[in-house]
Amino acid sequence: VTTKNGEELGEMTFVKSNDEFYIIDHTGVSDAARGRGVGQVMVKTFVEYAREHGKTALLQGAIREKSKLSGCIKIISKGA
Repeated sequence: VTTKNGEELGEMTFVKSNDEFYIIDHTGVSDAARGRGVGQVMVKTFVEYAREHGKTALLQGAIREKSKLSGCIKIISKGA
């Protein structure tokens, strides 16, 4: 959960699929925080966390693209 001044701005959940991968399976940003880069900060912070632990971070789910949803699994970071 990401907060600022006690206000919840976003949340993210992940699973450890094996010894190599962390998979982000949910991200959400509050309506008040949309368009402010909160989701990007959460993902970048998680990528750093994965690297520090020698893991590859994967983003799984749906992405919003011009008002339509498309399924995706995207490698966003190779462990350092």
